Amino acid sequence: MSVSPPLETDVTSGMLLKDAAYTAAGHVYYELSNYLSFNEWFHGSLSIEISNGHPNMRIIRRKVALLLGQWISEIKGDTRKLVYRALVALLQDNDIAVRLAACSSLCYLFQESSFSELDLFECLPTCWTMCFKLTEDVQEFDSKVQVLNFISVLLEHVGDKVIPFASQLSQFFQKIWDESAGESLLQIQLLTALRTFVSSLGYQSPLSYHMLMPILQSGVNVDSPDALNLLEDSVLLWEATLSNAPSIVSQLMDLFPYLVGIVNRSFDHLEVGVNIVEDYTIFGGSEFLKSHGTSLANVLDTIVGNVNDKGLLTTLPVIDLLIQLFPQEAPPLISSALQKLIFISLSRDDEHNPSRTTVRASSGAILARLLVMNTNFSAQLLSEPALLANIQQSGISLKDNLLLSLVDMWIDKV
Repeated sequence: MSVSPPLETDVTSGMLLKDAAYTAAGHVYYELSNYLSFNEWFHGSLSIEISNGHPNMRIIRRKVALLLGQWISEIKGDTRKLVYRALVALLQDNDIAVRLAACSSLCYLFQESSFSELDLFECLPTCWTMCFKLTEDVQEFDSKVQVLNFISVLLEHVGDKVIPFASQLSQFFQKIWDESAGESLLQIQLLTALRTFVSSLGYQSPLSYHMLMPILQSGVNVDSPDALNLLEDSVLLWEATLSNAPSIVSQLMDLFPYLVGIVNRSFDHLEVGVNIVEDYTIFGGSEFLKSHGTSLANVLDTIVGNVNDKGLLTTLPVIDLLIQLFPQEAPPLISSALQKLIFISLSRDDEHNPSRTTVRASSGAILARLLVMNTNFSAQLLSEPALLANIQQSGISLKDNLLLSLVDMWIDKV
């Protein structure tokens, strides 16, 4: 520091030596903090260096911006607020490398445990404006991802304070999505940021639907070119959209059939898929059942009988919910899945297998509810010739009749 004063403007060997020394200081902050007071360093030198706007000083401004993120654990008291302001000011620097360095360090500061959200709210308008400008200026893939990460961090902390900026952010996300066609890694980051955006908007999330729905539709379509890379994050965004929706609008309702293709393709997203079915069942009501009953039956029929015990235990509560909410309408629709539950309940393959015992007991409870809430359909289901033929072929012995065998099993397993 002595060979390169804070107000220096010429690129000298001393300035380059200081740049190298600051790099080293960033890597060994933990050990160096025993010998160097950050407060004194910041007020005596660093704050002066980052406010020196001479073009040649961009070398040091960038390095100090990175250094502040590395020394985060040593920034305490009133100095913390000054560091926030200094980094936000650097977001407006003329040099793009300095702005990206400030962006990176602000991410660390905002994620730190002692971070004050009040300090963030003061500088929020500037942060948004500078982020939007930065995304227009950067060209490199890594730089775009870095800015998107910063936007995600901001969204995580601002909550409903994001609402006044919803329109700007929606335009921004749409622009980035259009420009990132074919860049799956960038679109994955974007889908993650969108999920946080929707959660921050909460019940005001329909403000983003004009931008969100086309992206969602493309992401959950297993026939789209990027489905392999984008499906997981798209399904999570779908779930977040439903969780924060004040009601199911027609655009959201029309997405449900895509779940058939997702489940038919693999069970990798089973838990999220079941949550989506639950959301539609509760939110969509009888209109959902009327519009998408066939798709719902297809989804459940594909799952039941083809997944392991853990998958079944994830799915059974949704079947139970359907019978609770629609005791007359739902059972005929999901008749095939219910027949499989009867078969599972009567199969005696759970010796020394607690999860299989739980599956049998849970299946029995669903059939018991069906018996109470729709007795006529239960009788019809239990006398189904195809079901009886399957049971006989599998070698399952019935003591008296099918219903009594189910009751015996359920009492035993409970």
